Amino acid sequence: MDFSGHAGRWVSGGCRTYGRALPPIRGNFIVAGAPEWRVLESVLLEGSITAPTGAAIGRVRLIGGSLASVLSCVRAPVAPCGPSERWGGACQCSRYGSPEVGSALSGFNETVAVAEAGAHTWTAEIAESWSQGRAIFGGAITGIALRALDRLVPEGRALRSVLVDFTGPAEPGAFRIDARVLRSGGSLSQAEARVFQGDRVVAVMLAAYGAPRRTGVAWPARKRGDVPALDGLMAFPYIPGVTPSFTQHFDYRWATERLPFTGADRPDVDGFVRPAGGDASVDAAMLLALVDAWPAPVLSLFRGVAPASTVTWMVNIVGPLDGAPPTDGFWWFEGRTNASAGGYADVEGCIFDPLGRLVATSKQLVAEFSKPD
Repeated sequence: MDFSGHAGRWVSGGCRTYGRALPPIRGNFIVAGAPEWRVLESVLLEGSITAPTGAAIGRVRLIGGSLASVLSCVRAPVAPCGPSERWGGACQCSRYGSPEVGSALSGFNETVAVAEAGAHTWTAEIAESWSQGRAIFGGAITGIALRALDRLVPEGRALRSVLVDFTGPAEPGAFRIDARVLRSGGSLSQAEARVFQGDRVVAVMLAAYGAPRRTGVAWPARKRGDVPALDGLMAFPYIPGVTPSFTQHFDYRWATERLPFTGADRPDVDGFVRPAGGDASVDAAMLLALVDAWPAPVLSLFRGVAPASTVTWMVNIVGPLDGAPPTDGFWWFEGRTNASAGGYADVEGCIFDPLGRLVATSKQLVAEFSKPD
């Protein structure tokens, strides 16, 4: 996930939220939180804050890019409600910027669909709604590469590992994918895909597909630790012009207060994610997209907005995807930063399916451009 090109800054005043001087949304708001009723995303709101009891508990306003009056944050979504709507356990209103997230958007399967254009050559088109700053979302780029490779690999061989080198920013529009199998043995196939935009190579993928084999060694995947309940976790809203466009295709629940660009004490990220609108089954391509949907955890250390982008990315799929739970279930993601120096960060992550099973591990080299103190 790359926040490059999203000009703005984090505003802190008891509540942190990613925003800039936008016209505030005016109206009445109902906010859920325990043990107190508080407000989230205050910087984007102007209006009264009301508890389920009907008691007015405060007002928030955006004045000159700072908060005139702020209630402290709680990890719970806020949405503007119409006057006829009543409290019913949650405010039954849409998230910012999209009345029905995913309903009017290009589905992931449609986005990563490829058309054969010649021997070992395919074409694809990726819309602007999948962009992130000045580039296309990496999960969409890897998706079209995988769709091409899937046409070449023998049946019965599941994706086991990918290594991707993002060689340059890719813009919305047309792409060409050149793909080939490098070697195919008795149970393992190794393949390569190059993604072009015009004459430029924007990504190179090496992939390993393997059929299961019986061996004398087995070691269970590590267990998912205790995770917070979904109720009350912060929903990451899609706000046009503020948050990356591709985030409208995902439904997030943040389980950490260490958000990007907040100068956090640790470069970690934890939370739940699923495709918005339930428009795609979680196959290997969607799995990679769910992993890449999260910002690099090192961004939490940034004290202001600054560019960062993935240089190389490796994902190992350690759990079977056949029979995986449907997309209405949330997948749990954990991201950690191992080291960051000289403008490059080593970050890793794990993703667990809705049943708590480890499915994939991730490793990235991230180029970051934060300003020195």
